[in-house]
Amino acid sequence: MTEKDFSTSRTVNQLINVSEININGEPVNSVDARELHLFLGSKQEFANWIKNKVVNSPFFQENIDYILLDNFVKAQPCTSQPLSANRKDYALTQDTAKKVSMSEQTARGNEARDYFIKCEKIAKQVKQPAHIPEIVQCQLLGAETISRMLNYSETSKVDIVKRVYEINNVDSSFLPAYIENVKIVLSATELLKRNECELKVRAFNSLLIDQGYLEEKTRPSSGGKIKSFKALTEKGLAYGQNDASPQNKLEIQPHYFEDSFMDLYRIITGE
Repeated sequence: MTEKDFSTSRTVNQLINVSEININGEPVNSVDARELHLFLGSKQEFANWIKNKVVNSPFFQENIDYILLDNFVKAQPCTSQPLSANRKDYALTQDTAKKVSMSEQTARGNEARDYFIKCEKIAKQVKQPAHIPEIVQCQLLGAETISRMLNYSETSKVDIVKRVYEINNVDSSFLPAYIENVKIVLSATELLKRNECELKVRAFNSLLIDQGYLEEKTRPSSGGKIKSFKALTEKGLAYGQNDASPQNKLEIQPHYFEDSFMDLYRIITGE
C-alpha cells in the first residue's frame, strides 16, 4: 500500500497514524486495522476481532468502508524469519475506525473516537481541491502577478482566488471566509468630507503623489487606449490598502484607514 501521511493529525496528540489511500479511485483518510486493534487493547486475536467487528458486520462493506490489502511477506522484528504470506491486513476508513472504536465501549475506545473526531475537524479546515486544472493554475499565476504589481490587500487576494475558482467550477470551500477588515477603510473623498478638511480629493491625491504615498498606474483599455488609476505605494500602505476595483480587476482603488487618516493628512499638508 502506498500511503501519504495525513499531516494534520499530527497537530493533535497523535494516538493512531492516519494515512491517505485510494478506495475506488477516491482519496480517503484511513487507519491500519492492526494498529487500531493494538491501541484498543482488545483481548481477541486480530483475525477474530477484524471478522467480528468489520468483515462479518452488516454495517460495513468492503471497498467502501474498508479494503483488504495485498498479502505480503516481511521479516519479523529482530529475526530473519518472514511472517506468513497468508496474513491478511486491512485498511479502515477513518469513519469506520471511529465506529469500531465506539463499539468497544472501553476507555481506550472512547479515547480513539475523540481522536478521530479531532482529525476530521482538522481535515475540514485544511481541505484543498484534489486537482486544479492547468487553465486555473495559469489564471491563479496571473492573479498572483497582478496582486504583487498592484499591492492588493489580503481581502482582495482571497476574493480574486475565489472568483477564479467559481468561474471555472472548481471547489473553493477550502478558502477562508471573506476576511473582514480589522480597521475601517473608506475612500479619500468620504474621509475628507467626514473630517471637514479644506483640501479636495484632487489636491489631496496630488500631495500624496508628490510625497511618495500614492502613484499613477496605467492599464490597456478598449480601442487601444491607456487608462490611468491610482494606487498606494509601499509607503502609503501604512495608512490604507489597495482594494480590487469592482469595475475592473486590473485596477485598484485606494482606501484609507479611518483611525489614521488625519495623521496622514497632517503629514502631507504640514499642519
